[in-house]
Amino acid sequence: MLITFLLCAGCQLQNPVQLVAVTQQDDAKTLSGGPAGYTCRLPCPRPDGTAGSCLLFERAEQLVAAGPVMGSAVVDLLSLPPGPSDADPFVVLNRCSAPGGCTPILRKCFPLDLTEARDKVEHDGADAKGSYLNTIFTQLQMSGAILTEDAPDQEVLVRMVTTTLTCDQIGALPLRFSEWPAAANAAPFGKRIFGCGYAGPLVPDSVHGAIFLGLPTLDTVLCVPAVAICAADLNPEEAGPLLNF
Repeated sequence: MLITFLLCAGCQLQNPVQLVAVTQQDDAKTLSGGPAGYTCRLPCPRPDGTAGSCLLFERAEQLVAAGPVMGSAVVDLLSLPPGPSDADPFVVLNRCSAPGGCTPILRKCFPLDLTEARDKVEHDGADAKGSYLNTIFTQLQMSGAILTEDAPDQEVLVRMVTTTLTCDQIGALPLRFSEWPAAANAAPFGKRIFGCGYAGPLVPDSVHGAIFLGLPTLDTVLCVPAVAICAADLNPEEAGPLLNF
C-alpha cells in the first residue's frame, strides 16, 4: 500500500517518494491488523456482555448521518523548533513541546470514501478487522495524491490524520487540531478523528525511496492516546481533550 507524493524544494527538482503505511496482519488474539495508527481500538462490550474492543473508527463513523460516509486524509508538513535531528519519539515530543511547537506549514486534504469500511465494521462490531481500513491507503494511491510541489528546504515532520469529516469541513476549522472547539455545546469534531501517523524529522528534498508513516506503538488496544498526541501536533500537553477518550 504505497502513496506516491511529489516533494521538491522550490520546485527546482522533482523528488517522488512513497509514503508507506506500517501494517500488521490481522490477529484474532491481539486484535491487531491493518495500517498502524489508523486501526486503534477502544474498550466496548460484545453482544454477550463480555469485554471487547471496537475500532476507534466505529466511534467516529457513528457521528455521521446515515448514508455514504465521506471522510478525509489530512496530510501536513509540520515545522520543528530547533533540536537534534533524531527520530526517537521522545526527542520528537520534546521538540514539539518546546515554544513554537510543531506547526502545520503546508496541508493537503484528500477525500476518502469510508462507506464500505463502515458497513463491514458495523456488521462485525467488536470482531471488526483492522485490515478493513487498508482502503485508506489504496484510495490515496489510486487517486495519485500529490502532497506538494513546493516543499520547503527545511527539516519537517510528515503527519497524516484520518477523520470522518470532509475536506470542506476541515477547511472551516482551525489549522491546528488542538485548537478545534471542545466545548460541551460544540460539535464533537475531535471524536471524528480515528487515526494518525507521522514520519521524520526529515528534509523533503533529501529523501529518496519510501517514508514510513506510523506511531511509536503497535499496540492497537492502547494506541488511542498516541493518536491524540500525533493529531495534536506531537505535543502531549495539548492532546488530552482532543479525542475525548
